[in-house]
Amino acid sequence: MKDETNMADIIDVDPLTRYMAMFVGANGSGKSIAIGSWKAKGSIYYFDLDGRMASVANWYKQRGLKAGQLSYDTYGPGNFMSLFDKLEDFIDRCDHAAIVIDSFTSFTISAVMFCLRSRERKGGAAMAKRSKGDMVIPDWDEWNSEAAAVTRALDLCKAIVANGTDVIWTAHPVSSTKIEGSKYSVQTKYAAYGHKSESLVPIYFNEIYHFVTDHSLDSDDVARICITKPIAGVNAKTALNIPAKIEWTDKDFYQIFSKLVREGQEEANRKGEQYLIDNPEETPKTSNFQL
Repeated sequence: MKDETNMADIIDVDPLTRYMAMFVGANGSGKSIAIGSWKAKGSIYYFDLDGRMASVANWYKQRGLKAGQLSYDTYGPGNFMSLFDKLEDFIDRCDHAAIVIDSFTSFTISAVMFCLRSRERKGGAAMAKRSKGDMVIPDWDEWNSEAAAVTRALDLCKAIVANGTDVIWTAHPVSSTKIEGSKYSVQTKYAAYGHKSESLVPIYFNEIYHFVTDHSLDSDDVARICITKPIAGVNAKTALNIPAKIEWTDKDFYQIFSKLVREGQEEANRKGEQYLIDNPEETPKTSNFQL
């Protein structure tokens, strides 16, 4: 007989309990700055793969940033494997409210460059291919390694989230030319090289938000907007009851976001309770509806 004592009930699912998100946007769209606002929950740690924390520092130093609220280490091909050691440590203990992989795109670059450096050091048959201009270029081995590195990091992040720490990745849209016969088209990717890595993204993330800026032609004002649902081809999605667009210009993103999440959950509760009232024949004998 099947043991059902440890079965989880869908009714108990809280989409914010295990919050793992990807914030996508071009340079300057405010992704990393928005994530910094999670300091309202506690300290934030950035895995800085882009090597650009100046914008975050500039934003929050003007808004009362205190020592210890936002911290980071910079990673690249030279210390790439230590990133996994840090993630492993965070599974055992993480005192931060959120950790950030900044960014997915630079992560894939570092993975590929790490592999190429390793092959060059080994020499001989392990040497990487070279272009006609004698530049070392990646091949299938690096692309497969990139996918393996991404999978490993995502799995580690999933374990960290299960222990109660929010995990947010950022990503930069990378445009490339796709050639099929005589037809040319532009496709948007998140990974810098391979094709497998970015296909893993939808599997691991309920929340994928697209960050954009809107420049006014009549003034120097720049509006910051977060898109949470598919709009005009934008790749975004959410499991939360939040608006399709969140405008957060010069405001605390987390404060606005968390308020909208609470309001959305309350509305979902009301709808669920009203449904049970309107459809009493579907009400279980021991109904305890709660999101």
